[in-house]
Amino acid sequence: MKTKLVFLALLLMSAGSFAQTAFTQATLNEVLAEYKTNSKTFFENRLSADFRYTTSRGVYQNRNDIVAGDDQKILKTEIVEPVIFQSGDLAVVSGIHKTERAGQGGNPVMGQVACTYTFQRKQNKWLFVASQQTSIIPTQSADEEAIKKVVEEQTAASYARDSKAYMAAWANTPYITRVGSYPEIGVTKVVGDEFRKAVTEAYAKPGEPSKDKVTRDNWLIRINGNSAFVVFDQYNARPNGTTRHSVEERYLERINSEWKIVNVTVLVAK
Repeated sequence: MKTKLVFLALLLMSAGSFAQTAFTQATLNEVLAEYKTNSKTFFENRLSADFRYTTSRGVYQNRNDIVAGDDQKILKTEIVEPVIFQSGDLAVVSGIHKTERAGQGGNPVMGQVACTYTFQRKQNKWLFVASQQTSIIPTQSADEEAIKKVVEEQTAASYARDSKAYMAAWANTPYITRVGSYPEIGVTKVVGDEFRKAVTEAYAKPGEPSKDKVTRDNWLIRINGNSAFVVFDQYNARPNGTTRHSVEERYLERINSEWKIVNVTVLVAK
């Protein structure tokens, strides 16, 4: 009888231990809640020392790369229809990870990826050990509308002489470029930090916002994955009754689910 009681006690202890270490939907919800509260703190506390991450753009990163970043300002996050596999101290979560972040100016930015996340239980805690993501590209029409919106916001910020909002439309890369051809001054080209400095200095000088009324037509938008080439005709109706016609080009890259301008070319008709 004593042997049976001991055996029963061991079974109960084993069942209790398994319940505590199982990776369940509740565990996943807890992990996502931590991520939403403060992504930087989440990464510092949850990423294992040997964490590996393959981004949706095919970039391979480790723990140090991720922890070095800033808080991502998560507004909402969920994994749709997650499938959880567990074997011992390893758990794998697969699903569609949807995230809404606060973008430039506080505007919400939506993103979604197909994800496979691997967790390992170490020292009574589920640690994030590996992440692999694959982009889920929005429909062509949704991307086109988002691209047009960036073009419009960039122009509006320029005419309002708002350097912060203007640069928010651009990618934070060393190869951003602005090229222009004007009857009055000829051809211009400014690149990278030189361009950023020129924008800051120009808008710091006294000046009035532009009163031009802008219309665009003949849009040609070619999207290839996370890059886009755009051409259109722009017409600036000015207060003096004249209209300036320019053929303009934009090259954009999708960075962290947001379309950002990398190149602007403006060809002003004589």
